[in-house]
Amino acid sequence: MILNNIDLNKLRVFHAVIKYGNYQKAGDELGLTRSAISQSISTLEGQLGVRLFQRKGRRLYPTSLALDLSKDYAQSQYLLNNSLKRLLGNDSEAEGIVRVGSYYEFAKIILSKKIKEFSEEHPKSQFKLFFSSPSRLQNYLENGRIDLSFSIFPHEGSADIISKKVMEQELVLVSSKKFLNKAKSYNSMINLPVIEYYSSHKLIPKWVYTHFKKKPRNYNIKIFAASAEMLLKFIELEVGVGVMPKYLFDTYKNNNLAIVRPTSKKIIDYIWLNQYKNQFENDAHEKFFNFINSL
Repeated sequence: MILNNIDLNKLRVFHAVIKYGNYQKAGDELGLTRSAISQSISTLEGQLGVRLFQRKGRRLYPTSLALDLSKDYAQSQYLLNNSLKRLLGNDSEAEGIVRVGSYYEFAKIILSKKIKEFSEEHPKSQFKLFFSSPSRLQNYLENGRIDLSFSIFPHEGSADIISKKVMEQELVLVSSKKFLNKAKSYNSMINLPVIEYYSSHKLIPKWVYTHFKKKPRNYNIKIFAASAEMLLKFIELEVGVGVMPKYLFDTYKNNNLAIVRPTSKKIIDYIWLNQYKNQFENDAHEKFFNFINSL
């Protein structure tokens, strides 16, 4: 049997390296030195007869086989821990660290309240937050750096990762008083300076088509702001106009800013919860996933 040839403690070390992304953080978690971590990985690779990591300089990149092994190990540990908790009669309490990826504004305004509510019910649960762009969050999830992510996009490229809509949001155009009247008509709107998030995710064309049924080929992008709070700041400084979630605008108290609505039509977008199908790092992870999906 293959397991007879494998030191299971080495698998635990290996999973920690995948989970934390480097030897130092894995060592801090397990109480081991960096050299002990390195030796464990080398020994495990020798026992398995495969390379688990590609080493480029000082950075480690897990192979696809290593990622699959890490997911299977996490699931087996989760199932074993649940069986032991049921045996001991203490399976109601959620315990463990949940690594959550999100973009900052959603986490600050919406997700923080949900985590607080869950933590009050399950005081032994812990959360570690990661903030980044949608494309990087997708990469973090695929590489095992996070357990689940909240994104403006459903996950693509992996049949093993499921995506569920967990929140509906309205997207609105926000302007300072300087540009307010010009933003209400198509001919003047397309010449206004514009603030967008990313070059790969432009919202102004969607807003223009929704209200004017036109598709401008070019418009005057001044800045790619990378976050909604920066986008709001540039609008406040009268650099340009931009589209953002209405829930964020509603929390921003500034009488110089206003929502522009040339028609009664609305742009409805969604927040997606992405995670590996039926794979949970611990019971806190599973209960939090079910908690979010029940809202």
